[in-house]
Formats: sequence, C-alpha cells, structure tokens
Amino acid sequence: ASPSPPPPPSPPPPSAPSPSPPPPSPPPPLPPPSPPVTPPAPPPPTRVVSSSEELRLAVEDVTATRIVLEPGTYAFDTSADCTSSFNGIATLTEEGQNSALCIFRGLVLEAQVPGTAVIDARGASAGPGGRRAIFIDFGRTNTLGRSPYTSSTRDTVELIGLKITGGYLPSSQSNAAVDLGLANGAGIKIHHIQGDVILRRCEIYGNVANDTDSMGGGIMIAPSWNVHSNAFCIRVQSCVPSTVALVDCTARDNIAALGGGVYTMADGLSLSRSSISNCVATSSGGGLYSASGRTTLSNGTLVHGCAAPEGRALSLKGEVAYALPAPTGRWLPNGRCEIFRAACTYHPKYQAAQQSACLAHRDDCSLTLEPRAEWYCQAPTFVQPCNWDDARGGDPSLLGQRLYELPASPVEQDFPFACAAGLLGSDDPDEQSSSACAGPCPAGKYCPHESTLEPLSCTSGHFCPPGTSIPFPCEAGTFSNATSLTSAGDCTDCPPGHACAIGSLEPTPCRSGTVAAGLRNDVCTLCPAGYYQDQPA
Repeated sequence: ASPSPPPPPSPPPPSAPSPSPPPPSPPPPLPPPSPPVTPPAPPPPTRVVSSSEELRLAVEDVTATRIVLEPGTYAFDTSADCTSSFNGIATLTEEGQNSALCIFRGLVLEAQVPGTAVIDARGASAGPGGRRAIFIDFGRTNTLGRSPYTSSTRDTVELIGLKITGGYLPSSQSNAAVDLGLANGAGIKIHHIQGDVILRRCEIYGNVANDTDSMGGGIMIAPSWNVHSNAFCIRVQSCVPSTVALVDCTARDNIAALGGGVYTMADGLSLSRSSISNCVATSSGGGLYSASGRTTLSNGTLVHGCAAPEGRALSLKGEVAYALPAPTGRWLPNGRCEIFRAACTYHPKYQAAQQSACLAHRDDCSLTLEPRAEWYCQAPTFVQPCNWDDARGGDPSLLGQRLYELPASPVEQDFPFACAAGLLGSDDPDEQSSSACAGPCPAGKYCPHESTLEPLSCTSGHFCPPGTSIPFPCEAGTFSNATSLTSAGDCTDCPPGHACAIGSLEPTPCRSGTVAAGLRNDVCTLCPAGYYQDQPA
C-alpha cells in the first residue's frame, strides 16, 4: 500500500493586530466666562430746588438724599407746620411744632454756591406760636409714634453753605409749650438724634427765642435718644453714638434766655474754625450755654462780642475743653492731653528688662489706649489731666493735643483770651500758652490793640521801648523827626536859640525879643531889661 501523503502545512498563525493609537487628548476646558462688569453705582439721588415749596417737598421725598439749593432766599411765609405730617405719615406735633423745615432722616442740604442760599423762617409773622427755621429729629422710634423711621444705626444730616435766619419763638408760649421745648432753638433745634449732624460753612443769624425760659437762640441741641430703653442718652453704652459738629460756621446776632448763640445738653458737640459773635442771653451764657454733656472747641474757634447778665461768653455746667491752636493773637493756659499712668515699679535686679522697657516707653504709654505688651505700661491713675476715656464719656482723639479744660464757671470775657495791648500775638500754639503771648512788642514798635499781630513803627517825635502800646513823646527840650526810636536818648537835644516842646518834630526858632541860651530849652524867654534881640535864631 502506498504511504499516506503528508498533511498539508498548517497555515501560519494570524499575526497579532497592531495596537490602536491612543485617542487624542481632550481639549483643555475653556476658562469660565468673566463675570459681567458691574456698572458704577449711580450717584445718590439729587434734587435741585429754587423755591421754598420745592425745598419742602424735596425734604419730604425719601428718595432724595441730597438737595441742592440754587442761590436765593427761601422764605416760609405761610403758617403751614412741617411737623403735622411727613410723607403721609403722622409725626410728632410736640417738640418740633412751628418749624419751617423738618428733617427726620439722613439728608444733605447744600447751597449750590456757599453763602447764597438763605432759609428765612419769617417767624415773626407766623402767628402766635412763631416759627423756627429747621427741626432735626431722626432718632425716635415708631413705638413712640414720633418718627416715620426706625433707626438703630447711624444716620447723617449735613447742612452745607446755608444761611439760616428769621426764626422767632415768642414769649407768649404756655407753660405746657415751654415744657415741650417749643420755645427752644429758634434757628435750628437738634432733637434726640442717633448719628451725626454736621454743619459746614453755615451762618446762623438773626434768630430769637423770646421766652424767659428759652434755650438756644441760634442752635439748641437736646440729648440723644436711647432706642433700647426710650430714655435720654447721657453716656449710656446702649445708645447709638451721636455727634454734632460745626465746621467753619458762624452763629451771630441770635437771642435766647439761656445760650444766645448755642445751648447744648448733649455729648459730642464740637466747633472747629467757627465763631459765635454778638449773641445775647437775657439770663446766662451769651455765646454758649453747656447744660450737660461734653463740648470741644478747637482750631481757632472764637466766642466774642456776646452779652449776658452771667457768663457773657460762656456759661458752663457740662464739660467743655478747648484744643489749640487758638485764634491768632489769643491765648489759653493749656497742657498736653495724655494718660497719667502709675510709676514703673519692676524690680531693678530680677525684672530689669521690664523696668527698662517701662521707662523707655513712658511717652508711648501716655498716648496709647491699648499699649503693646512689651512696653510694660502701668495702669492709668485715678486723676487724669483730660477726659480721654470714652468709657467715662471722654474723647480718645484728644490724646496728644494741647488742651485747656475749662472750669465749670461763667466766662465773662471774649474766649479765648486776647493778648493785651503792648504784647505781640501769634498763631503758633507755642506762643499761645500764657498771657505773655509772643512777648513784648519789639523796641521801636508799638502794639496799640489787643491781639496785635503786626506792630506799627514808632511815630515821629516819639520813642517806643519794648512792650509799648502807646508811643512816648520825646521829652521837652528834645525833638526828632525820625521814626522807630527806641528810647528817650534817641531824641535830639534842642539847639541854642530854639525851643522844643514835648513831642516836637523839629526845633522852633525863638522870635525877636526872646532868647534860648544853651541846649535842651523847651521855651524861649524874654530878653532881660537893658538887652534886646532883633534877629530870629
């Protein structure tokens, strides 16, 4: 038998498939879209007004936060009472009655051109109750039914560049009206605020609170109101801190029984670069009456030309301080406001580092409420030179300032005190700390008035030693036509044949028949018997 044929060769094994290329990487994620650009906030709603009616309506419009007054006089001739209703909501009809304008919220009233917008209350023609110019009260709660706004946060009212006049509150007020304060604050009454009232470049003048118990002819400031306990805020921690500031303002020619210019019962009143002048109190405090609270005068504020039976300039029951500089040419006793601390008493051997640090940082410790631990400051002493402690109603910002804390007694002369005639005034606080001011008027000059800043050259025929207020005439028998002489010895002896009366500018020749022999003659004498003289000298 034939052999079997060999089996056919096995087919080669299939080759392994080539690996597939990796899939492409996904594209990176797109960045998140940029947030839309926030458009700038629109400016606060502003209303521009040109009449008293437009002004009153704008004040009642709660959407208007800034009101600009065009130049002109905003006279309130009608008997309308802005406190009878406000934006359709019943409001107080007690303390703020008879007011031309009422402000119950944060608001700015600004003259378009400072000093050209006059708010004239025309109170003398308003009827039996009269009318004040402006009433401000934005801190009372709805629970009292007093204000359409509930406020436990700070609000701000600003009056800028306004003239405020014509407030008149008559003396015919009833006892109940007086008790409610209707007779107070003829120009501006600031009542139980919670926040800040700021007057800038304002002039408050010609306002009269005529009742025998009235308070504040120009401005009356009542205490803040405590929204938590419905009580007055007199240094109560739960109150919203409140301030009233007058900056570059003038209160003049205002009248009241107490505080012809300003009457205050509140903490936090400050007057900076301001003046109270020619105001009258029929009882006490011609310029300023501080009944309670804390008041700070500063930066050249001046009270002058005011009148009252007691306290012609100031009547003080509250705390009043003046921070230098004083007005140019005036002075006050003063000292640096600082924290008096106990002495450094660390053991010199075992606590040498602490003692050295305490001594080295005494000045830092005296000006810092919360000193660094490594200074090793000691605790404040009980007696302090000024009230910097806000826990006691003080003002920490006074630290480091040159300060005069006034005693609680009337001030009868213009305040701060004027440098006397014969002395040189200054605007340098270093030369405003004593009645010596910047020193005597220089030799050869005279300082004729109080608060002299530029001395005058001594006049001809006179001499001026240091400290001169009125030039001294050259003595009889001497003369001078020069200026700026410093002593009698600078005057020239009268020559022979001439006479020089006291204060002469030049010698006077003797006339015929008279003679003056030698020097320093003050008169010419007749020729003696048997002699004649027919030639002038």
